[in-house]
Formats: sequence, structure tokens, C-alpha cells
Amino acid sequence: MGIPIPKISIDVRAGAGFGFAAAVVGGGIRHVHVAQQQQHIQALQVSEASALERAAAAERSNAQLTEEAQDQQRTRDLAENQAEEQRDNVKQQWATAQAEWSKSLEQAQLSHDSLMQSLQRQLHDALEGRTAAE
Repeated sequence: MGIPIPKISIDVRAGAGFGFAAAVVGGGIRHVHVAQQQQHIQALQVSEASALERAAAAERSNAQLTEEAQDQQRTRDLAENQAEEQRDNVKQQWATAQAEWSKSLEQAQLSHDSLMQSLQRQLHDALEGRTAAE
């Protein structure tokens, strides 16, 4: 009976040693897994931060491009308004010049008609004076 006790004792010790070793190895493996998971989480966090930075940069770039496009549109609108205003001014000046030209032409025609009538009277009077003198 003495033999079984040491055997049990050895088994217990051996089992305890193996269990401890297994626990140490298991804990080490778990520790490695936890460390790997932490590294993976950190890598994901870095990747997420980088993606957020790129998204923010893209948003800033988009905002800048939108602002530039709006500036260009305002510039185009202003240029179109100025061109339309100039076109209207030229049309108005043309209409004014045409009216003045028409008025001048009418006055010239009236002056011409008056002059022709005066010359015809003078010619008629001269012819009558000649006829009367003869």
C-alpha cells in the first residue's frame, strides 16, 4: 500500500506540473492571441484614422472646388450681365443715332425742298422779268 501513495503523489505532482505547464503554455498562447488581437485593433485604428484624414482632405478639397466653381459662376454671370448691359447700351446708342440721322435727313430734305422751291421761284421770276422786259 505504500507504493500506491507515492504513485498517487507522483501522479498528482506530475499532473499538477503538467497542468501548470499547460496553464502557462495556454496562458502564453492566450497572451499571444490577445497581443495579436491588440495589434490588429491598433492597425485597424491607424487605418481608420488614415481613412478619416483622407476623407477630411477630400471634403476640404471638395469644398474648395465648390467655392472655386461658385466664384467662376459668379464671374460668368457678371460678365454676361455686363455684356448684356453693353449690348443694350449699343442698341440704345444705335437707335438714338438712327433717330438723329433720320431727323437730320428729314431736315436736309426739307432744306433741299425749300431751296428748290426758292430757286424755282427765282428762275420763274427771272423768266417773267425777262419776258416783261422784252
